[in-house]
Amino acid sequence: MADIVLFHYQTGQAWIYKIDPRIKLFCFIMINFCCMISTPLALISYLIVIISLALTINLSLIKLMLQLKYFYVILCLIMISRWLTVPGDPINCLGNMITWEGMLDGIISAWRLCLIILFGIIFIRTTRISQVRTAIFWYLNAIPFIPSERIAFMFSLTIRFIPILMEQSQEIIIAQKSRCIEKRKNPFYRVPYFVIPLFRKSFQKAEDLIISIESRCYHGQRHHAHDQLKSNDWLALMIVCFFCMLIYFLDHMTLELNQWFQNL
Repeated sequence: MADIVLFHYQTGQAWIYKIDPRIKLFCFIMINFCCMISTPLALISYLIVIISLALTINLSLIKLMLQLKYFYVILCLIMISRWLTVPGDPINCLGNMITWEGMLDGIISAWRLCLIILFGIIFIRTTRISQVRTAIFWYLNAIPFIPSERIAFMFSLTIRFIPILMEQSQEIIIAQKSRCIEKRKNPFYRVPYFVIPLFRKSFQKAEDLIISIESRCYHGQRHHAHDQLKSNDWLALMIVCFFCMLIYFLDHMTLELNQWFQNL
């Protein structure tokens, strides 16, 4: 269980740990938005940034990609849905059901989602859950008629429960392997023996959490202490904004040049 690195905070001394969580949350949202509207050339730049950040915090990308196996199913479904729905020139060898445009769009969409997941893992790995909650509360508290404390608390619980669910699923898989259930030829036979224990453990964890919160008389109002933003925080924000604007400008200029050459 100690080998699971997804959505777990780990202490470190790198520069990214020292940035204010409010700045990190804003940069994380801005980079994700830029990933959603970027072309493959710009996505390569964001992939280089992810590799650099992973090396900075000593995060093994090989181990991380192996633990992302559950997300590969979602990525495959996204690619297949785009392959079958995007119109364009059909691929004759595949029965004219899949188009070249659909295949390219499916790969790019899965690539974008994969980058967003990796940025999210790096963000959670370098930011405490309490800091994420404080940052969300700080942004939402300025908006009237919004229960900022409740929303921030729900976000923190969601982030906290993701690694718990993954650890429980690993425990169930190990228990099934010890009983040689993976040798069953019918894969659907293993589904109820995995889903039912996972749901039971998850509901038990949720019930224990509810009892713990009620026993502490939690009323949804806490004092969130915010540190003053330092020069390093503003510098990191300016660097990220400049980088995103530069990538967007180069990406847009490349598209215009391609259209200009095609019109010649």
